[in-house]
Amino acid sequence: MLVTDQASASKVERQAVSVLPGGQLMLGEGVEASRYVRDDDARFCLDPDARLFALAGTALRHAVAAAPFTPFLMTQGATKMDLLRINDAAADAAGRAQAGQLLDDVKLCAWTTDGMLVVDGEKSDAAFAQVSERGRFASKTFALRYRFTADGAPEPFGGFLVTGEGDGWLR
Repeated sequence: MLVTDQASASKVERQAVSVLPGGQLMLGEGVEASRYVRDDDARFCLDPDARLFALAGTALRHAVAAAPFTPFLMTQGATKMDLLRINDAAADAAGRAQAGQLLDDVKLCAWTTDGMLVVDGEKSDAAFAQVSERGRFASKTFALRYRFTADGAPEPFGGFLVTGEGDGWLR
């Protein structure tokens, strides 16, 4: 039994808690119960693109906060993330070369650049993240539009957009 008493709205609530065969967590009883399943790659994967979306979100929010920004390669390994800014006239080629040298413990990378995007006839600034996962042939490119406020600060607007697919950078 899970017992809660929220301080801001004092009321003691009790809810049954069970661990079902196969590892599902069940809160409540009967048809009102909620079931929770851990997404585990070894057994099943609820959304094979979830890791791509997560890294894209991190890279794009970081990019917009620093807009306009220098292109960067964000990497994610088993225990850490790194960011390498690439200030080079041939930034895409330099970024791809860096990705090709990444150690096997890097599982994901996001090549993040600044550009323009047209949505419903409206042109706006946007950050783009081409996200690759080791072992997947294709990468996905995501975008997040932004604009500058009256005081010059960048602010995102709209949601993430999937703008295309390409060759993956990690083999």
